[in-house]
Amino acid sequence: MAGNDLITVGRVLGAHGVKGWVRIRSFTDPEEQLFGYAPLYLMRRTKQEAFDVEACKALTKGWSVKLKGVDDRNAAELLQGAEIAMPSAMLPELAEDEFYWRDLIGMTVVNKGVLLGVVSSMLETGANDVLVVKSTDDSVDEQERLIPFLLDRFVVGVDKASNTIEVDWDPEW
Repeated sequence: MAGNDLITVGRVLGAHGVKGWVRIRSFTDPEEQLFGYAPLYLMRRTKQEAFDVEACKALTKGWSVKLKGVDDRNAAELLQGAEIAMPSAMLPELAEDEFYWRDLIGMTVVNKGVLLGVVSSMLETGANDVLVVKSTDDSVDEQERLIPFLLDRFVVGVDKASNTIEVDWDPEW
C-alpha cells in the first residue's frame, strides 16, 4: 500500500494490560467507525504494518484493542505512538454539501472577490467546525482568521474544481 494513499484515523496511546492489548484514540466520527476499516495500518517511523483487530472494548477515553499477533505487553509497548491509518479509497462517499477536512485544507478563501487567504487547518469546537484561514502574499492583509464552517450562513459555497471557498465574512474580523 502506498504511504501517500493512507490517511490517519487514530493513534496508539500505549499498552493496556499484560496480554498484548493497546489503548488507542480514534479520530473517526463516530469513534467506533475505526473498526470498520480492516486491516488497520500502523505507521511507525518508516515502518508500515497491517494488523487485524481480534477484539475491542470501549474505555472512558479511547479504546482497548487486541491486535492479532501482538500477544504480550512488550510487543504492545513497541506500538506506542504509532499512527493508525487506512486507505483513503475506503472513505465513505459524502453528500454534495459535506466535506472532509483534508479536502478543505489548502483551499483559497475569498469574500466577494477579495482574497482572505488559504485554509491552513481546521478546528472542532463542538458546535461547528472552524476554518483557520492564513493570509497569503496576495491577501488584503496579514492575519489569521477563524471562520465558522456554516454553510448558507458564513460559507456561501465550496468549489472543488477551482479549489475555492466563497465566504460572507467581514474582512476586518
